[in-house]
Amino acid sequence: MKITKTQKISVVGIGGGSGNVISHISTKEFNKVDLIAINTDISSLNNVSKAKKIQIGKKLTKGLGSGMNSDIGRNSAIENYEDIKESLKDSNIVFIVSTLGGGTSSFASSIVAKACKEVGSTVISIITTPFDWEGKKRTDFANLGIEEFKNINDNLIVISNDESLKIISPNVKIKRAFELIDDLFFQIIKYIVEKIIMQNSKIEDISNILEQKLFTINYKNSVLGMSISSKPLNEMSDLENIQVEFPQDDLDISVTTSSYLNKYLKHF
Repeated sequence: MKITKTQKISVVGIGGGSGNVISHISTKEFNKVDLIAINTDISSLNNVSKAKKIQIGKKLTKGLGSGMNSDIGRNSAIENYEDIKESLKDSNIVFIVSTLGGGTSSFASSIVAKACKEVGSTVISIITTPFDWEGKKRTDFANLGIEEFKNINDNLIVISNDESLKIISPNVKIKRAFELIDDLFFQIIKYIVEKIIMQNSKIEDISNILEQKLFTINYKNSVLGMSISSKPLNEMSDLENIQVEFPQDDLDISVTTSSYLNKYLKHF
């Protein structure tokens, strides 16, 4: 089934790392989505290819980043709230991708999600938590960002960068490792578009499916992440079995009973 004209899908990347994800998706033969990059840092924004770009906090940051300042990240998105709404007003479904840890990604993302909901979009967010070596401040920022973010989504998928890195060969160079993590974002989006959105003709049906399902992202014995929703219907019995192709290997998104899942759940 082809996506109908009324089902416009956008993928929005917020912050510098997420801009890399948007650039990565733009290299794929996947024309089912519109790509949008949002950032305070104009130099980073200019490096994003083949996407609509929205600079936020122009007055507040003068084109610089948020400087690991939560208020600047949040207020920058508020400054350009109407611009964000205007860019998304025709989008029935919005994927928000955000690599949490920075001031912009952690605190502008919830504002963008609110704008999406205000224009009537179904919101599916895919976010990553920082590597342990990035330090406590980035981890704290990510956790605060998730608290602001988690109840403004039809489905929120949280991926652990540390767990994702474990599945990549130590012989892979760091640049390639980040590309593989970027590809994880793409594969999840591709799966949801092709297996859920394209198979359901009504936005209401899609929203209900997303609200009532949990997804866990597994590779071998590692749990890379899981989805979280504000809806009470999300129980372990609602987990959906899906599979995503990962370069040179299979990445399973499926039910898990591993101890890591319990560790992951305690944060939410």
